[in-house]
Amino acid sequence: MFNKTTSTIVREPGHETVKNIEIDYTFSESQIDQQIQCPKDTDINDFISFNLCELVEDSQSFFLFVKGQCKMECDTMCAGQGNKYLWQVGQDKPQELKAVDYCNCLYDQITENLQNPKLFPITEPYPKDFLKYVKQMFRRLFRVFMHCYCSHFDLIYKSGMEQKLQYQIKYFAEFMKKYQLCEIEDLEPIKHLLDQK
Repeated sequence: MFNKTTSTIVREPGHETVKNIEIDYTFSESQIDQQIQCPKDTDINDFISFNLCELVEDSQSFFLFVKGQCKMECDTMCAGQGNKYLWQVGQDKPQELKAVDYCNCLYDQITENLQNPKLFPITEPYPKDFLKYVKQMFRRLFRVFMHCYCSHFDLIYKSGMEQKLQYQIKYFAEFMKKYQLCEIEDLEPIKHLLDQK
């Protein structure tokens, strides 16, 4: 059983969607469906932003745990055989990066985006193309979880973190599917895990 403390979406006073959202990280298939439901009194973009921040934090915890091994062993960002990920910024040519460099670029990019008030406004409405931007962040962030699971499973397993990581992957995948923040092919490398009941 895993539990996580209550978190708050921080918004400026006077904004109508200031909410506390409690997420219970108990590993239960039936509860995942409940946990990914946006509360009725919460703005959907606030809920997506909140989950993005939570998943960034959780992915960083796993990444920092495997980073030492990753530096020595992972010449490319991948999720098992045949699932290699290239890094691309804007219209630049996609480039192959070491997994550690890919993750560092991703976290830098997400931090920059989260601090951009045009994309994540404090008192103004979210931009109309908000989901387009966060979809890319979610898809890339999910790759970190898949990389940890597929490329560092032995280390995760020996440390007793397997169930926690499996929960995170299942939660993340179900969340992305529900809010259309991924493509089906994004989930292929860990389809066997997602199919387990």
